Amino acid sequence: MTTIEIIGQAAPLPQGGPQLFDYLPPEVAGYAALAVFILWIARKMYGELLADTRSRLAQVESSLSAVSQDHQAKTEQLAAAQAELATIRARLDAAQKSERSCEARMERLEERYEKRIAELEHEIAQLRGEISEPFQI
Repeated sequence: MTTIEIIGQAAPLPQGGPQLFDYLPPEVAGYAALAVFILWIARKMYGELLADTRSRLAQVESSLSAVSQDHQAKTEQLAAAQAELATIRARLDAAQKSERSCEARMERLEERYEKRIAELEHEIAQLRGEISEPFQI
C-alpha cells in the first residue's frame, strides 16, 4: 500500500494501478492530494451553488412572469377605462351641444311667440276700439 504525507501525516492511497501520486515525492504528493481534495470540495460547492442559483432564477422568472401578466391586465383595464371615459366625454359634449341648440331654439320660439302675442294684443285692442265705437249706418 502506498502512503502519502498530508501536512506531516501519512495517509493511505487506494489500491489499484499506478496513480499520479505514485510518481510524486511523498512530501509533494500530500500537497497534491490536498489540492485535489480542495478542488473536489470547491467543485461540489460550485455545483450546489449553481443548482441553488438556477432554482432562484426559476423563482424570479416565475415572479417576473406573474408581474408581467398583472401589468398586462392592468394595462388592458386602463385602456378600457380610457375608452369608456372618451365615450362619456363624447356623450357629454353631444348633450351640451344639444342643450345649447335647444336653448337657442327656445329663445327663438319665445321671441316669435312674444312677437305674435304683441301682434294679437294689438289686434285685440284695435278690435275693442272698433267695437266700442258706434256703428255708423
